[in-house]
Amino acid sequence: MKASTAAASSVATVSPSNVVEGNCGFSYVYEYGVGNRSVELYTGYSVVSDVIAWSWQVRLDDRGGSSYKNWLGHTNLGTWQTVTIVSGLSIGPARATVIPANSYAILDTGVACMSLGPFATTTIT
Repeated sequence: MKASTAAASSVATVSPSNVVEGNCGFSYVYEYGVGNRSVELYTGYSVVSDVIAWSWQVRLDDRGGSSYKNWLGHTNLGTWQTVTIVSGLSIGPARATVIPANSYAILDTGVACMSLGPFATTTIT
């Protein structure tokens, strides 16, 4: 997660990693093919201060195209994570990417921490 005081920020280069660290914390995504055309998706963040509002978006790409999972929330102690099963996907290679422009936490200090776009790959069976 990278701190930004402006509403608009440049999109960081995607790092070839499930976990990406910035100057105000880290964000992550893991994706595991679990059979039956489904994946288990783990994603979240940890930041340096309490959070007053946050938004999170992960794009899932497979042979059938792209779909999105979205989450919104309010106060927490600087850490959020979720585990979810996504079904109805297409068999073959797949990728989950945290979308930086829509994945951020607003700290109680007023700083906006943006994800730096971690990604994960798997095979859907």
